[in-house]
Amino acid sequence: MSSALGTSDAFRSITARLQAAPHLHVRTVSFYVSAILANVIFPAFAPPYFSPIIMPAAGLAALGSEWFCYREFSKNSNRPGLGEIMLANAVSWLVGVFLIALLPDGIIHRPAGDGGTVIPSKGPHFAELVVAAFGAAWLLSIIIEFGVLSWTTRRNRIRGLLSASAIANTTSYVLLALCWFRFGF
Repeated sequence: MSSALGTSDAFRSITARLQAAPHLHVRTVSFYVSAILANVIFPAFAPPYFSPIIMPAAGLAALGSEWFCYREFSKNSNRPGLGEIMLANAVSWLVGVFLIALLPDGIIHRPAGDGGTVIPSKGPHFAELVVAAFGAAWLLSIIIEFGVLSWTTRRNRIRGLLSASAIANTTSYVLLALCWFRFGF
């Protein structure tokens, strides 16, 4: 207990010193995860790609649902393995993260009232952009994962792979979207 108290006192001491030196322009940061998440505004097209990181249980559930769907809905015994599914998801994630940099972020900058500082906040169409993001990510994932899995299973072609990809991604994106919207992000 005393080590935790000492750590807390150390953070308070460092924070006080930083605040006393305004020329450093340092802002204090809360070390509690809930406080950090409460103050972060993601670009509107980021939630489908960052929800598995913020909510690892949802990400694992989505990956598990995809694995199950590929196992159940591939039309022959040559089904994609977990490693191939993880590779397909990694490629899809990387492409999606690259593409969100090119899309509108839905964030507006409002003056803070002190004349020079602006506060980023959600714009008037932010919620619609997030919903569109999940739809776009879902469609993009079906196409990319189908392509990657077609390439990784090219020696043993899998019949019904496109429909399996559509079903797998539908289940995983429904899980991710439900978790994202349920927990108020």
